[in-house]
Amino acid sequence: MENEVMRTTEANNPTEAEHPTEAEHPTEAEHPGDEAHPMDKGCELDSMQCRLFGAEDCSCCPIYGLSEEKKAALYDEAEYLADTVPEGIYELEHSEKCLFCRDGSGTSEYNAVANLGHKRKRGCKEPIEGVASEKGFLLSVKLPICSNCKRTYSRLWYLPKFVGALVALCFWAVLSIGSVREALAGVHSALPLAVMLLGALAAVFVCLLLKRWLAASLTRRTRLSIFEIEGMEKLGKKGWKELAGKNSPASRLFFEKRVKPEADGE
Repeated sequence: MENEVMRTTEANNPTEAEHPTEAEHPTEAEHPGDEAHPMDKGCELDSMQCRLFGAEDCSCCPIYGLSEEKKAALYDEAEYLADTVPEGIYELEHSEKCLFCRDGSGTSEYNAVANLGHKRKRGCKEPIEGVASEKGFLLSVKLPICSNCKRTYSRLWYLPKFVGALVALCFWAVLSIGSVREALAGVHSALPLAVMLLGALAAVFVCLLLKRWLAASLTRRTRLSIFEIEGMEKLGKKGWKELAGKNSPASRLFFEKRVKPEADGE
């Protein structure tokens, strides 16, 4: 009986030889999170190129797992694009000062996110999910901005539209009065429609005119184009263009609350 119990105990508890040794366990360098390409040891991308592809590590890299032929083409394109991004662009988002204040007095409270596009290298057509289409490459840059400059951008984008909508509404309100509409129709049956179209054109004109006037006024204290910021102008010279607000007096930005790192020991 005792012999049977001993045999059962030995079967349930493998010997040291059956346990993986320390050498057989994956080392820390083999786990995701390793600084140098943790999952794909043959990857040729450097940290800048990884960031262009929106990848913090290989586990979220859009080209991880592609065929070697497709990877080779994308490695070549990554090198081409990395040459168009000046050194220090990604460090701009860590500035404690607002990059849009001309006098440098503002403190960063928000991040202004600008979306830029660049033509792909000739011959590269492989789409990269969330990063590139067949025609262009996407780059999002975060730029620190203070609450005053953020308010300036919001005013410039929304106030003209609001005033333009009011103008259109006034024309619509006048035409909604039966006696006015009948009087216009008595002159010519198409006159009410013509007045409505005139109101729409007036609203657009007022919107554009007010936007230009505001831009001329607000640009004295706020940089209205991201390419006026030191370092960003080099991106423009390298062929990067804004995806929105191309024909506008100001860049089209999206804002997010800035999360500041906690101090050590807190």
